[in-house]
Amino acid sequence: MKRFLLTAVGFALLNTLFLFGQQSWNTTLIGRWPNGPCYAAFVVGNTAYIGNGGAVEILDVSNPASPVPLGQAITPSVVSDIFVSGSQAYVADGEAGLRII
Repeated sequence: MKRFLLTAVGFALLNTLFLFGQQSWNTTLIGRWPNGPCYAAFVVGNTAYIGNGGAVEILDVSNPASPVPLGQAITPSVVSDIFVSGSQAYVADGEAGLRII
């Protein structure tokens, strides 16, 4: 009986650690872009490249509380990843494959 009680108490204590892991103590929401869903994002300086379904949206995020749209590129499939190097964005575009924008 004592072993069962110790096991139950240990299990209860471990479960409380998972609850604390769910808290967002180190994050604060300072801005939001209402167009979604967002499946991919890449930030270079003050410019964010957001994969919203079948489009890549480019935003000026110098003021994170109020992102400003700079442009958009429509893609034939769902954007799943973005990487930007120099003036080109490499977009993993689902079934359409790799696109360079």
